[in-house]
Amino acid sequence: MSLAANTSVYTDTALTASTSYSYRVRAFNSGGNSAYSNISSATTEDPPPPPATPSGLVAAAVSDTQIQITWTDNAGDENEFYLDRSLDTVVWDNAVATLSANTQEFTDSGLSGNTLYHYRVRAYSSWGISAPSSTTSATTDAPPPFEFAFADQDWAAAGTVSGTYQSTLQSDGLSQTITERASGGRKSRRHSYLDHRWRFSNVRGGLSVTLFVEASSPTNSENDDFEFQYSLNGGSSWTSFASPLVVENGTALGTVKTAAFPAGSRGEIYVRVIDTDTISGNQALDSVSIDQLTIRTDIDPNDFPPAAPGNVVATALSSSSVSIAWQDQSTNELGFEVWRSTNVSTYTSIGTAAIDAESFLDNSAVPATTYTYQVSSFTPSFESYSSDSNSVETPDGLALTGISGGKQKGKVYVDLLWEGGSIRSNIDIYRSTNGSAFSQISTTANDGSYRDSTQLKGGNTLVYRLQSADGEIVSNKMTITF
Repeated sequence: MSLAANTSVYTDTALTASTSYSYRVRAFNSGGNSAYSNISSATTEDPPPPPATPSGLVAAAVSDTQIQITWTDNAGDENEFYLDRSLDTVVWDNAVATLSANTQEFTDSGLSGNTLYHYRVRAYSSWGISAPSSTTSATTDAPPPFEFAFADQDWAAAGTVSGTYQSTLQSDGLSQTITERASGGRKSRRHSYLDHRWRFSNVRGGLSVTLFVEASSPTNSENDDFEFQYSLNGGSSWTSFASPLVVENGTALGTVKTAAFPAGSRGEIYVRVIDTDTISGNQALDSVSIDQLTIRTDIDPNDFPPAAPGNVVATALSSSSVSIAWQDQSTNELGFEVWRSTNVSTYTSIGTAAIDAESFLDNSAVPATTYTYQVSSFTPSFESYSSDSNSVETPDGLALTGISGGKQKGKVYVDLLWEGGSIRSNIDIYRSTNGSAFSQISTTANDGSYRDSTQLKGGNTLVYRLQSADGEIVSNKMTITF
């Protein structure tokens, strides 16, 4: 160690506790080194003791899947706490939770119902770990026989509405009433109709999932009834129940009807009511009133939460494709659900993977976009979520995302939608007709949409692709046939 001229004090750091060190000093200049000084020795002090052991542990069941643990922090120098858990006080899962300094409570989640758990807490500092606290125990509640889900949003696709989805949360005589509207078109062909929809965001899976409808409908002259249907794909398509749930005209207030969803139904479920009479000329504006609309899940008492997937890793493969891999850490899952976010806050389900799967390919990614993923494992009644994956950015590119078309005055037109190519102001459109070579048909602004007025008649198969002017970015292909 070399020090500046005239220095007479130096502090040696990063030493080992309880250790003797010896020192000597010599001076030097351009003429050489002096003789060494006398030798002096010193022993570093003993390290501080580990932090004081926590005390006063108390555990109490919060639900069939949660236990709250509280304790007294007796240390003033801890860096964090370790919470240990055991089923028998012999084999311990150490540090099932690592908690910040000064924490004095924690709620342990994802537990099995009607199960005894034991807990202890240890305090940690850079000087060591305290002895474990005394043990506390609690038994989770028995799983409830069933659980209800309620609508959290509604909207009118057709018809007029009195009341909101909040009127359907309980059986209290306060109803949401939907009344038909008249269709357009030629007067002789007009008819009345309605279509009203509700969203249930977090329906728990179980032994069975059932829709309960308490509704009424005044008697009407057209014998117009009202059918409830469901969607498991966000409202993209609708399905009648295996035993159709129909509120007949003349149904009295207080009538309850039920229908079973398909096995495995869970998560986000949409329900709608439509009228059953669309006969031209029937234009009376009939109505249906819903006092209560709920989904009941009957829970398997032998089911228990699966372990959450671990080590979720995302890898961008292309401008529109991301690979997600994880470790399957559960033994009882029915499958996995993959969730995606662009803000590390709001996650949207993008698909499921089978039992024992450990990878998923996201082919719906958008170019030049940063994504974070989560993976959940699920059983009939429970779902456990992983931690966030790493964030991954897809490279810039072009992705055709939509193609549609029709005819105007006998001539075919095609509408294209795309995403990406963010640094390109213009995009070249290429088309192949009936298997011919691709040829450029237009250069257009990179605004995400383009209409090709083909001047072609029917009987053609058209394939499209996009590319940047320099040819560095080329999109996928999309086909449409007329």
